[in-house]
Amino acid sequence: MMMKKRVAALAIAVTLAGTGAWAGGSDQDRTPAPSRQPVPDNGSVPPAARKSYEDFWKKLPKSKADALERELNALEARQRRGEPIERDLEKVRREYPQVFEMSASLQPAKWIVSSGGGTQAATCTGLGWIGRNGRLRCLGKLTA
Repeated sequence: MMMKKRVAALAIAVTLAGTGAWAGGSDQDRTPAPSRQPVPDNGSVPPAARKSYEDFWKKLPKSKADALERELNALEARQRRGEPIERDLEKVRREYPQVFEMSASLQPAKWIVSSGGGTQAATCTGLGWIGRNGRLRCLGKLTA
């Protein structure tokens, strides 16, 4: 008799866990908050611009590519925190002028930003660039 109660209790627990009731509710009831981060529209990147960045990253020695990408990522993080980055960005411009030259080819590239409950397309005013992972990035302001 005791064994039947344990088996029944286990069956109920498994059923409840499978339906989400065990955890206090179903994940379907929870809707994720909309992202406030801009999302790159990779389809808007001209193929020639993408190729230029791929070639640029391949030509750099790995140690230099690692260092440059770390620097650009750090500048992006500082910019998000509202810290000034102009002085360090000028250092990058002196060391890697081709990154700034290639940035002009990304003028047609768009980002999707949340605005007033909807979304709209924006462009990068500043240094647009493409990382080694192929992701579009912006060091500057996104303007609609």
